[in-house]
Amino acid sequence: MGSDGGGPVAWREVLSHLLAIDEFRPMSSQIRVEIRARSHQGSVRSTDEDHDLVVRLGRHQDTLMTSLPRGDLPGRFDDPDITAPEIHMGRVLMIGRSDALFDEVRRRAELREHDVRNCAGLVDALRHLRQQSWDVLLTDPDTTIGDSLAVAGELSLLHPSVRIIALWPAATHEEIVAAMRADVFACFTDPFDAAEIADMVRAALRAPDWRDGIEVVSGLPHWLTLRVACHLITADRLTRFMSELQESAIPDEERDLLIAAFRELLLNAMEHGAGFDPHKVIEVTAAKTARAIVYHFKDPGPGFDPEDLKHAARSEDPDHVLASAIERAEIGLRPGGFGMLIARHVADELVYNERSNEVLLIKHLS
Repeated sequence: MGSDGGGPVAWREVLSHLLAIDEFRPMSSQIRVEIRARSHQGSVRSTDEDHDLVVRLGRHQDTLMTSLPRGDLPGRFDDPDITAPEIHMGRVLMIGRSDALFDEVRRRAELREHDVRNCAGLVDALRHLRQQSWDVLLTDPDTTIGDSLAVAGELSLLHPSVRIIALWPAATHEEIVAAMRADVFACFTDPFDAAEIADMVRAALRAPDWRDGIEVVSGLPHWLTLRVACHLITADRLTRFMSELQESAIPDEERDLLIAAFRELLLNAMEHGAGFDPHKVIEVTAAKTARAIVYHFKDPGPGFDPEDLKHAARSEDPDHVLASAIERAEIGLRPGGFGMLIARHVADELVYNERSNEVLLIKHLS
């Protein structure tokens, strides 16, 4: 690492520089993740703002990237044939009385262009669903998990296009797995973050092809195996479920970093191993022993040479950050390139198979 790149000032200068360049703006959250990762090694003084951006922005950089009007970008990105996606007004039904949380979700900028309404309860919600079409159903935190899963099962049969986002006071591993099997779009447990919920509602409104994105092969607490379709929205959904499933013995800050590393390795597998082909799947296993948490990813690709990754950031040096950003932009890859760098900082062990289309991330439990 260069002598000028070791402190927080240099990193924030890089971040500010990238934010000033439209085509690099979506990758800013990844630099925030890296700032956070380095803070745990004592080399960067982190702030609550850094942590907040890791949580709120890191999970949605790809939504930003896909919604960026590339025809507005300068130079080599200027393509008159590529236009920004048209935004259609969606309809969101919130089950339960209007309270502080629902009011805050409703007021979020992400949902201002959409029709967001309340209904009295589950019976009233089913009546609304019979009378009109709705895109997203957001359950009241007072709704029991059993009722939420029952509604999800009914929706999958009668209204398969409706996405259900469940808010629960708490949930066990078995209940989260049951939610994935019932095609719940996403779930959140207390404490709730209105900004995160609104982001997920917006993502659901933009996700017409999402069912069958996550298949549970094994749902045991010590061995969870999934087959995951290669959609960006599926990565966001799975990251949300994994956030709820994460081992509680790990400190909060380390959990956030571990989930960030999980998401990056998942996206790398989808992008480089499957080319974001929605007909291909990634196999993901999360195993837990008495001494470690292990994530295993297997993609259908031919593998890669770890020594030949010009598009990936080789280190946290700001020069390398900018060089990798430019390289990715020139070859048309999504903003990012920090997957292996983040994983190396977070993992105690990172092990690839011979073809490098499978990887183990091992985090030791103290």
